[in-house]
Amino acid sequence: MTVHDAKNLQKNNTSRQQWESLADELRKTQNVQRIKELVMALEEIIFNRQQELALNADMIDKPEIEDEERALKKVLDLMLETKVKKLGFPDIR
Repeated sequence: MTVHDAKNLQKNNTSRQQWESLADELRKTQNVQRIKELVMALEEIIFNRQQELALNADMIDKPEIEDEERALKKVLDLMLETKVKKLGFPDIR
């Protein structure tokens, strides 16, 4: 493994930890203002993360990408549910 590969792997793990941490907080918080902040932050970080995964797909194991994509889908579902139930957004499902 090259130094470049090791840095990419570390960045990959850090990026995933960022959105996972925000998602965990979203699951736990009841503060409406904080929920709004978390949803906005998650929307941005998930968009950026999906771009990272696409741009670096040749450097990440396919099963790892698929696993993270499934996890991201669950967080997107959580965000939609949170928007509907806690923020009063219309249910678009």
